[in-house]
Amino acid sequence: MGKGEAWINGQSIGRYWVSFLTPKGIPSQTRYNVPRSFLKRTDNLLIILEEENGYPLGISIDTISITKVCSHVSESHLPPVISWQGQNKTEHNNSKKHHGRRPKVQLQCPPGRNISRILFASYGNPTGDCENNAIGSCHSFTSLPTIEEACMGKRICTIPVWSKKFGNDPCPGIPKTLLVDAQCT
Repeated sequence: MGKGEAWINGQSIGRYWVSFLTPKGIPSQTRYNVPRSFLKRTDNLLIILEEENGYPLGISIDTISITKVCSHVSESHLPPVISWQGQNKTEHNNSKKHHGRRPKVQLQCPPGRNISRILFASYGNPTGDCENNAIGSCHSFTSLPTIEEACMGKRICTIPVWSKKFGNDPCPGIPKTLLVDAQCT
């Protein structure tokens, strides 16, 4: 792909311009997401409007199967502003309503699949990301059982990033993060 625009079944999946190369001379972006809603079961039509320096016949479309879901959210991540509607200064003592404004981890498996295993869970200061993670110097030992109780067997689960959800604050004064990696089957 050089420079142009790609269409699937009459829907644009965007413009592309492979102008940025890695230090090894490889294009920095080689994969593009096609929303599932753009696809039909058969007879999908891919149109490439190539403007320069490309070889459209070398483009392929592959499907992937999502078997893992992951989320990494800290206490400093603010929830969407829409969730603040109806909140006022007198409600700060009402823990249920205040709880709705806390950042949350949400895991969602594809349709027809449920969370079958929690591969990693740490509430505290886990290190790494969704691909490579480890428990940090601050960790709630109730992380795994809390996440398993909230998520196992479900397609979608939501867990607030909040010390009370995990029993107590494992290390007061340290900003907390919740990192969860789960398998969908």
